[in-house]
Amino acid sequence: MPLFPPVIFIFKQLIKSLPVFFLIITGIHAQDNMVGTANKLFDPELRYNKYTPNRTDRVISRSKYHDQLQGFWLAQCIANWTGLITEMDKVEPPFYTDDHWGGPDQRNIWGNFVPHADTIDFYFIYDSQPWGADDDTDIEYMYQHLLDIHNVSILSPEQISRGWLHHIYSNEDAPNSENFLWVSNETAYYLMKGGLMGFLLGKEGVGQAFDKPNLSDTYWISRTRRNFPDHILAVEGEDT
Repeated sequence: MPLFPPVIFIFKQLIKSLPVFFLIITGIHAQDNMVGTANKLFDPELRYNKYTPNRTDRVISRSKYHDQLQGFWLAQCIANWTGLITEMDKVEPPFYTDDHWGGPDQRNIWGNFVPHADTIDFYFIYDSQPWGADDDTDIEYMYQHLLDIHNVSILSPEQISRGWLHHIYSNEDAPNSENFLWVSNETAYYLMKGGLMGFLLGKEGVGQAFDKPNLSDTYWISRTRRNFPDHILAVEGEDT
């Protein structure tokens, strides 16, 4: 089914409505080109293909979807910066438990505290202040920037690859020789640097890229809260 205009609009509009993220990541402030007439929001830079909804299609409010996606980004940042407080504090037992919530943060394995909080609690940034950049969502920020500059709602493999290579350091040219990519993103980066469109590989292609033909395709969800069967009975308290 063709991409319905509300979806086309919101992917473009999100970058325009959250300029602070893109100032952090790219230094580019996208102008707000949203147009609203007669209760209809649209982006004049995008081409909207003519589409007549079927009776079975779900029609959603652009403004409501826009607000919900802003909520997604905000909740993601709250989670990132709350989790950072205790990151690398406990890498072996005894671990933190619920009883530690609201209590003092403890030193990480390098003997340091985080600079932004001293209590294990939700962390918030308030009006007029930017959320800091982080290595959990920087790739997503970059994708939103690419969607805007290409005026599309779905990026091509070539646009993705060029975007990665243009905006992401390699370890060879990064400050202090550290690009802060971890295992999967690091592998994807160097595959694209070698000309491979990793997003089109598929399971067999991924196995060939790593020279590992027998990789498992069984996935267990670990450390969930409830309503999943426990496949690792020897690990106390962990549903998988």
